[in-house]
Amino acid sequence: MTRGGKKFRARDFLSRVAEKADPRRAWLALRRNFLLKLLSVLAAFSLWLFVNAGARDAEIALQVPVRIHNIPSDLTLVGPRLDFVDVRVSGPRTILGTIERDRLAVSLDLRGVRAGPAVFRIGPESLDLPRGVRVTLINPSRIDLELERLERKLVPVRVQLDGRLPSGWKARITKVEPPAVEIRGPVSQVSAVQFVEAEPVAVTASESGMQEVETAVRSPAPNVTLNPPRIRVGLAVAEETLARPFRRRVEVRGDATGVRIVPEEVEVEIEGPASLLRELDPAQWHVYVDAGAMKAGQDVVKPEVVLPPSFRVVRLEPETVRWEVAPRASPTPAGP
Repeated sequence: MTRGGKKFRARDFLSRVAEKADPRRAWLALRRNFLLKLLSVLAAFSLWLFVNAGARDAEIALQVPVRIHNIPSDLTLVGPRLDFVDVRVSGPRTILGTIERDRLAVSLDLRGVRAGPAVFRIGPESLDLPRGVRVTLINPSRIDLELERLERKLVPVRVQLDGRLPSGWKARITKVEPPAVEIRGPVSQVSAVQFVEAEPVAVTASESGMQEVETAVRSPAPNVTLNPPRIRVGLAVAEETLARPFRRRVEVRGDATGVRIVPEEVEVEIEGPASLLRELDPAQWHVYVDAGAMKAGQDVVKPEVVLPPSFRVVRLEPETVRWEVAPRASPTPAGP
């Protein structure tokens, strides 16, 4: 038998086949570029695994925020509000992984609604999901809202002190700026409000003088807003004063020869800071009459009371005293 002008011998063919089937030659051929061949096999397996796993369906849970738009300017929402709905979706894993959770939301458009209840149905069409994703659950599938007419009103602000001053000190409110604030909210809540209260003002200083502090105004209801939300309060802080009576001898200033004061003592009630009044030294104050203004005979005069700063006379008893001045002897004429 000939093939292509050459004799074909079966013996030669079998010899070549046997040579190629030699295990040692096969093992040497396998070891050649072994690492490259192994990486190729692993890459092919990973691709197969990714394609088959990604094509399988899966289910995930989402918490989708509820966003409300276009509330009419003359209305406001009242009652509890739903912030999220629970959603479960299914689909291929590769597609589920493309869902942008931060951008997913249920939008409620309130344009054109009126005061009263408003009902919104939530379905798959309310969600912007990739093609191939199926919605299996939405809970709740209905959102109920309640709207009321919006009202504005100007009301006065009441301010109280928390009373934490040191013992013997007091404070009074000198001004509230502004004295009234605007409240804004549902008519059912705003119409009954006659005033609002500020957070109590803490006064802890122990030095007298004027102070100015800032404090927040409390909202009278959950859905009522304030404008402005904070006010400034002026305070006058001072130590408490006491009044105490003293018995004091009336002094005579000037030439007191022959002068007699009736009565010789008066009662003086003095008011001043409590701590200073308790330590008032008799040498620090005086009650006197001026003898230089006296004339012969009898006369009545109101004593002068000289006190240190921060003190004042509340009562003087008696208010006037009488002095008696003995007539001065005339000089005896000289003899002849």
